[in-house]
Amino acid sequence: MTEAEWLVCEDPTRMLLATSAFRTERKLRLLLTHAARSVWDRLPLPELREAVEIVEQWIEGELPAESLKQANTLVYTSAIQSRSTPERTAWRRNIAETGDFYFIALSTTSSSQLLGTLDRSERWGALTHRLAGRLVSLFRELFGPSPLRPLTFSPSWRTSTTVALASQMYESRDFSAMPILADALQDAGCDSADVLDHCRGPGPHVRGCWVVDLALGKE
Repeated sequence: MTEAEWLVCEDPTRMLLATSAFRTERKLRLLLTHAARSVWDRLPLPELREAVEIVEQWIEGELPAESLKQANTLVYTSAIQSRSTPERTAWRRNIAETGDFYFIALSTTSSSQLLGTLDRSERWGALTHRLAGRLVSLFRELFGPSPLRPLTFSPSWRTSTTVALASQMYESRDFSAMPILADALQDAGCDSADVLDHCRGPGPHVRGCWVVDLALGKE
């Protein structure tokens, strides 16, 4: 995939394959949890929301690796229990058809299972139908403007101001200050059109935003 193709691509499967050389487990789990949050109003079972929240805390290092197994158990227990009432049965049928349940299930799998399952692109393709638009936006938000070249960020751009702005947005999940971050980066000597344009772009921005991650030294 060329850089020009990446910028206009609407196929999550192609984008998944294009990121294979530099994606990290953290980025993949962020992709899945953000996808899950985009269908939050279609997740009436508290067990599923709890599972996503557990994975998010694990990503931030707030929970041990064993917590992924706990989250995975919550997901599949809720699937079994969904057969017990007409309401849950109807929900289970709907969510299975859309693939939403499986995105959540994938986010809670062990590290080896996660990478192995996602690389089976035919299964991934079957899951991405409903959320294709959201996923391609997330790929560009998390992985940057091109899968072909490394993202560069000069250490001199990490001033106390830029780091404080990036940290505040990351912790609060409120990215409305992205244009202010662009100004602060420019004041620090940043002349990267990729970085500045992304900060001043329409977003939406999420945890894992490639510029914020670079400012904070996250992979």
